[in-house]
Amino acid sequence: MVENSYAVTGMSCASCAAHVQKTVSKLEGMDECEVNIATEKMNVRYDGQILDFDKIKKAVENAGYGLAEEQKTKKVELLIEGMSCASCSATVERVTRKLEGVGRCIINWTPS
Repeated sequence: MVENSYAVTGMSCASCAAHVQKTVSKLEGMDECEVNIATEKMNVRYDGQILDFDKIKKAVENAGYGLAEEQKTKKVELLIEGMSCASCSATVERVTRKLEGVGRCIINWTPS
């Protein structure tokens, strides 16, 4: 069995969540499906030999909503040497934010 959590888009009420849950629960190979309107998340447990993300996504889209795989985020803290002023830290922040996969960058420069 495969367990996953997905983001559901386009829901505006509890009825929407119930509709998505009912639709996905009917899929062959689906063991458990729970949709939470407050978090806009769908937690599922299914047979990976019968179902996959694309089949689940198609069912959700046919019901009138969207489905996206959960993005895994990671926090990284680094020690950066050689900065001598606030302008240095601003430059490093600006360049780092442009890197693919970086969602947020905060540099805390303090003079020593």
